[in-house]
Amino acid sequence: NNHAVQQSTSLTYTPQPSDVGGTLSVLLQPQRTDVSSFHNGEGCQEAYAFSKSIELPPENYIINLRPTWVAPRTETEHEHNVRIMTFNILADQNAFRAPGVVTHFYQSYVEAKILHRHRRMPLILQEILAYQADVICLQEVDRFVYERLLSPTLRHLGYEGFYSAKQSEGNNEG
Repeated sequence: NNHAVQQSTSLTYTPQPSDVGGTLSVLLQPQRTDVSSFHNGEGCQEAYAFSKSIELPPENYIINLRPTWVAPRTETEHEHNVRIMTFNILADQNAFRAPGVVTHFYQSYVEAKILHRHRRMPLILQEILAYQADVICLQEVDRFVYERLLSPTLRHLGYEGFYSAKQSEGNNEG
């Protein structure tokens, strides 16, 4: 079927059921936006047509397993099994290149307001606690977040914690 699937300036595309069987073509138009050499890309476009038909993305089986992973454990399971969780919580220094300015890597698909600490950290803490892990290993933890949120909350729930800062210049996370 030959129909326009998406006409957008977005850098991402997620197939919809109505797109299945169609083909995807992309027209790229480079642009320079700095004032000294503004160019809108007119005449410099490149077109690409993908040869494979559009398919729906595969089912996310990890999401389907989550209910099992967060299910309350029986006393026997708690006695005989150790539940270990590891989670990268994305340090602010890696999410933002300047206050409120999202790092280039994320800016094409994540709005800055979604990455702000005051929104993310309560959700992350809720996710961590949902797993009822015996051992929690976290990466990219801002020292401030560890000292003001994670350590006191987890200590109150019976966990002991240790913060290990990265040993390179300019790093404020561990």
